[in-house]
Amino acid sequence: MSDYLSLAEEILRWSRIRGASHTEVYIENGEEFSVHVRNGSIESLKQSSFKGLGLRVFLGNKTGFSFTTDFSKPAIESIIDAACSLADLSDADEHNVLPRAVLSRYVDLELFDSQVEDMGPDEKILLAKSLEQKVSEKDSRITHTEGAGFTNTTSYIHILNSRGSLGSYSMTLSGMSVSPVAEWNGARTNETWYSYDRFFDKLDSPDKIAAVAAERTVRLLGARKIQTTQSDVILEPSCGVTFLSSFFSLINGDHVNRELSFLKDEIGKQIASDFLTIIDDGSLRGKLGSRPFDGEGVPTSRQVIVENGVLKKFLYDTKAALTAGTESTGHAHRRYDSEITIGANNLFVEKGTETPEEIIQKTGRGLLITKLMGFGFDPVSGVFSYGASGLWIDHGSPVYPVHEVVVASNMKDMLKNIISVGNDLEFRGPLACPTLKIADMTISGN
Repeated sequence: MSDYLSLAEEILRWSRIRGASHTEVYIENGEEFSVHVRNGSIESLKQSSFKGLGLRVFLGNKTGFSFTTDFSKPAIESIIDAACSLADLSDADEHNVLPRAVLSRYVDLELFDSQVEDMGPDEKILLAKSLEQKVSEKDSRITHTEGAGFTNTTSYIHILNSRGSLGSYSMTLSGMSVSPVAEWNGARTNETWYSYDRFFDKLDSPDKIAAVAAERTVRLLGARKIQTTQSDVILEPSCGVTFLSSFFSLINGDHVNRELSFLKDEIGKQIASDFLTIIDDGSLRGKLGSRPFDGEGVPTSRQVIVENGVLKKFLYDTKAALTAGTESTGHAHRRYDSEITIGANNLFVEKGTETPEEIIQKTGRGLLITKLMGFGFDPVSGVFSYGASGLWIDHGSPVYPVHEVVVASNMKDMLKNIISVGNDLEFRGPLACPTLKIADMTISGN
């Protein structure tokens, strides 16, 4: 780490000589491993190290970006020249500045698993093969798989800028997934299930992943189309994440500034049902979207976006925040080879009080959606339309599987028509959502 920070300090000095008024250095390095098996044989196997350096220079309010994976002095001098040349050619914008706050102290968010480094490739390959074998044993209708995999990554992030901000942190990620295929009476279906975590010993066991994957796959065998209807819809958590991802585009501060969100003038107003509270918190310990500071060195924190249906705030990086006349919320996302964008940290719907089973039992008729497909959301108009499959509910019980339908509504109505929020919130990724029940959606079928 000290070598990288020494290099970053040298880059700041060289950039000043070149004429930069301010400079930011962002360095990533680490190792990654992945294996994918199918039919008991290794289909792909990868183990590699990576490192890269992203550079932003400011000439007044002009900015330029360049990056490299070559840390030699000639390569570094070349990207400094390239970034400065690009800044010379760019247009000045008063909001092109580094964050005002200086990063110096931050907490350890427990993102690094030292034990995963002790695992050898053979053990990881065996896990993937075991997962594929176990899913095939769960149900006789599972005939084969599209494969199973294991992956783990170790990353180190370093940032230094000419305002005095300095920070480094490390993180790990481990995960397993499997995609079984089931066949029965001429019908065929497939699904994927997974488990990812910062810590290997917190992953679901191969047996549990296999059991869930098998159950989710076989329950859709014999799926049928239905007549177009209007009914309540229940989104399983994985589908709630799709809903939440669409919602994020509405609170992205850059989109709001460019008037690409129908919520642009709704701060302080009731935009959703009282049941809905949405939070983003990058400071949660051990979560997949957690980090002590964002891609510009701004510390992450808890941000309440919607509280009991009332819109409280949008999410910003430094430039978007200054454009809006406010402060960054710590949502600058980047890699060393990309410029900054606004992204979610740990974005989640706060859990409710009802179990998923209770929500289903209270539904006279409707569709329990288990998969959403395609991309169908317009943040300006609010139109929401996705291909879907799931289970039809009648008198409070799932009665048969459904496929090849389209669920549609307008996000403005969907937010206000949330009538139940489950208690099954689980962080399986940076976005998390419990079971949601939404009234009066259109289900287009035959």
